[in-house]
Amino acid sequence: MRPVNDTMPVHWVVDALCTGWKVCTFVPRLYQSYGRITHPAWRCKIESDKVARIAVKWAEIASERGRTAHPLMQWHQIRALPLMNDDVVNMFLEAGYTIIGEPDEGSLPTVVATALYDELLTFTENPETCWFGVWNGFNEKFKQGILSTNTIGNDYRQWHVFRGDLALMKCSLFESNIKHQSANLFWPSDRSWFVATDIDLDSTYIGGSYRLIERLKRNSLLETYLVYPEDDVSVNSDKINPTWPTLDTRLAITTNQCSSDLI
Repeated sequence: MRPVNDTMPVHWVVDALCTGWKVCTFVPRLYQSYGRITHPAWRCKIESDKVARIAVKWAEIASERGRTAHPLMQWHQIRALPLMNDDVVNMFLEAGYTIIGEPDEGSLPTVVATALYDELLTFTENPETCWFGVWNGFNEKFKQGILSTNTIGNDYRQWHVFRGDLALMKCSLFESNIKHQSANLFWPSDRSWFVATDIDLDSTYIGGSYRLIERLKRNSLLETYLVYPEDDVSVNSDKINPTWPTLDTRLAITTNQCSSDLI
């Protein structure tokens, strides 16, 4: 990515964002249609002494748990179980159980990015000249000197601005192998679509043409739902599925007995 010092050409982004935790807080309210792409959960199990992860759609988990998949669903209500502490997760894995891992939060998973890239490529004439926004909270993780760039932002987020080829959407920002981290915003110079993956969300939101969003909904490699600019994206947006008593409830097991109901 090439740092951008003159951010005037991208001020239209901030001008078109709205307030509150809505789709339009992160995707400009300028597009014909909007989509929500959920980040997959993961079926995890130990194979050959390594943890193997298989992507699984939220709708599949919802069906298994007796929940309803819909555009505003939240993972903690689809999961219908408390989170598990790391030691509990490891105990189940070592016992041979399959664990449902949490969706990736704050970063576009590579399995999603690859499928999305193929679609976006056909909906812009400028794939080689895209803009990228990177949350300014990542400052300490960047390589020295890469932050010679100005920022844009609203009351909720500030982003450093870069330029580069669309293929960079599939790359991790950091050299560290601890976690894959995608750009948080990106769009082509012709503004034909706009993609946002906020640091606190486990879904990616996209604005574009009716045709693009319909294509994404039909792509079997993606789980895409039609949403609207004013739709709530907070943890309180799911008004259909029952809520777990508390969002921070975590399961901690101190005995050597495991229940298959937990997986």
